[in-house]
Amino acid sequence: MLLDVTVEGWTQSGLVVWLDGKVRDPWISQPELLAWLDGVVTHLIRDRGLPLAQLMRCRFILARRLKDRIKQIRQEERGKVYQLTLFGPEALVEVSFEDGHKFFDGMYADVPRCRGNLGFRRHFLGPDEVPAFDGNDDGEEAQCAMDIDSLPGLKHWTRNVSRHRHAFHLPTATDRFYPDFVALMEDGRILVVE
Repeated sequence: MLLDVTVEGWTQSGLVVWLDGKVRDPWISQPELLAWLDGVVTHLIRDRGLPLAQLMRCRFILARRLKDRIKQIRQEERGKVYQLTLFGPEALVEVSFEDGHKFFDGMYADVPRCRGNLGFRRHFLGPDEVPAFDGNDDGEEAQCAMDIDSLPGLKHWTRNVSRHRHAFHLPTATDRFYPDFVALMEDGRILVVE
């Protein structure tokens, strides 16, 4: 099938309006989106040499790709803003431990436990209440836990359960980062281990 056969009623502005209905985004004003879509379609026709008829026939694919591109642009910009907020020349970063991580009995009562006692002496919840490790109970995380458990100056530690409501996390540009372990040292410092 030839994709560049002209069909009556197919116009560049018609394609732009159609795309506007499919690519609509609550964070972009309609005039701004229409101008961007018109620029994209102009680029594809004039600079890339794609016939309008071909774009019309592939408009659903084009709409999907443009939605993906908007999502990608938003993510890139979110990352830039995140970096500027933290490290920009006018950044007003404030660190507070008032609402920091808290150790309390039963904090991970609703998660699976390690199978068997691995001999941890200073796990905050006790040797039988260690949340399950990712992977095997004798894998890399378990070995790291053994090393943490034997640290001099350690008061107690816990396996940090990703996405749990009581887990320690650090914000990222897209989500939250959950390190594997959180420990409290005898001098009051908090140790976070990934």
